[in-house]
Amino acid sequence: MYGYTPYSSSKFAVRRLAESLRGELKTADIDISIVYPPDTDTPQLATENQTKPPETKLITQSAQIMKAEKVAIEILQGITSKAFAITPELQMSLLMRLHSLFAPLVQWYFDGLVKKLHKTKKLQITNKTELPVN
Repeated sequence: MYGYTPYSSSKFAVRRLAESLRGELKTADIDISIVYPPDTDTPQLATENQTKPPETKLITQSAQIMKAEKVAIEILQGITSKAFAITPELQMSLLMRLHSLFAPLVQWYFDGLVKKLHKTKKLQITNKTELPVN
């Protein structure tokens, strides 16, 4: 997603590591879980929002922000039930399970939002009138 290049690449690496560990540690009766948390009402999110690019704000504006306590409860429930992928929010859960099917549609939608924002910015710059300098 636009604005999340470092986060996305590191999360992908963690996911692949967890998938490998899951298979290797299963015979030792050790369970592995990976969490895909939604935007969570924390000081970290408040700080992130101060520097988040406008494109990312536009894309994430429809996402629900969950309370930290609720996310923590769902994570504990997932660990207790020995779930591998823990997704404390329906939207993330569906995206996790159906990613390969929906990825092209989601990418098309997000790209459209970014393109629209960029067109609006260009239009605003073009429509600004400059005052003559004496």
